[in-house]
Amino acid sequence: MMVLDSLDNKDATALIRAIHRKGVEGLLSAAQEPLDTEDSIDKLQIRPTLKQAIKMALAGDESTDKEILRRLCLAGHGPSPSNVTEANQEQSKGSAG
Repeated sequence: MMVLDSLDNKDATALIRAIHRKGVEGLLSAAQEPLDTEDSIDKLQIRPTLKQAIKMALAGDESTDKEILRRLCLAGHGPSPSNVTEANQEQSKGSAG
């Protein structure tokens, strides 16, 4: 407010318009830049270890997914791997038909 108060109305209006324009340009620029998956994960408001686990899972393949599910099941934190495999097979059948 001190800056605006120190300017005449014309200059204050010009400054506000410039701030708005730069803000819009920044938003448009950010919207056009493709987000890197790893950067997107890093921006999540979650624990660092969970970020690392997600990155490792994304770098893996089907066997990595199954191993993660197996370990979660052993720790008592999820469905059994066989239930997940059956659900995936049913989903594949549904999308194929």
